[in-house]
Amino acid sequence: MLRLLIYLLLLLLVGCQSAPPDDLTPNQLRMIQQEIEQARSEISQDVALTIRNEIMPELREIQLGSKKLKSRDQQSLKKKVFKKIVIGRVEWITAVAPDVSFRARIDTGAQTCSIHAEKITEKSIDGERHVEFTTLDESGKPHRFLKKVVEMTKVKGTSGVAEKRYVVKMTLLFGKRELEVNVNLNNRKNLRHRFLVGRNLLLGDYIVDVSQSRLLGDKQ
Repeated sequence: MLRLLIYLLLLLLVGCQSAPPDDLTPNQLRMIQQEIEQARSEISQDVALTIRNEIMPELREIQLGSKKLKSRDQQSLKKKVFKKIVIGRVEWITAVAPDVSFRARIDTGAQTCSIHAEKITEKSIDGERHVEFTTLDESGKPHRFLKKVVEMTKVKGTSGVAEKRYVVKMTLLFGKRELEVNVNLNNRKNLRHRFLVGRNLLLGDYIVDVSQSRLLGDKQ
């Protein structure tokens, strides 16, 4: 190792000078050049051995550890999946007070649930913002709701144009579960399904099998 350091110093000395030192003879310069070339060869060999014997095994350990970690994560994820509720592309859902049931379309691409709403009227109750709106059940019968406004949001509709919508909190019966979920109000009269189930209801609890429908049962 000491020899290699001496060679490196010689290399720096010669490399950093524009001309060789005056006190060196031609024979001494040739010897130094030979020593430098030999040092370069030995350094290259040492570097190659270090990479092969020390660095590469470390990298392999890191890669194997990463694969093992991913494998453990996948196994853990699979265990969690088995505990989730499988639903189909369309499921019955019931809005509470008044109770109105819908054949709802499951849409994992939608961030928030959406309900058909028309004749929307904004009201102030005890200084708080509310909306009254009418929705239609599967037979076309109207039902009137009064809900507190949670927020106003911009949602891109089927036309691709973003529009402002009221968001209200609703109590919903979905299968055997009662949930409180944010729902945005949208005129879905011309759409096949008057309720859309979005990710805010599905997240963490449900898996969608698009080949199936009404896995939670028929109308509650």
